[in-house]
Amino acid sequence: MFFFVGGLKLVKMRNYTKKLEKEIEQLEAALTKKEVAIEIEQVCSEEEKEASL
Repeated sequence: MFFFVGGLKLVKMRNYTKKLEKEIEQLEAALTKKEVAIEIEQVCSEEEKEASL
């Protein structure tokens, strides 16, 4: 009986861990995209400043 309950908890924890790992991957990808966008904006603004001089 205790083994069965422990097994269920283990399965639930594994599923939850997989869910969190996927969420981490998605957040890292979104962060990377945001960092790239910020870098592009900075380069463009620097180029605009140089062009206006």
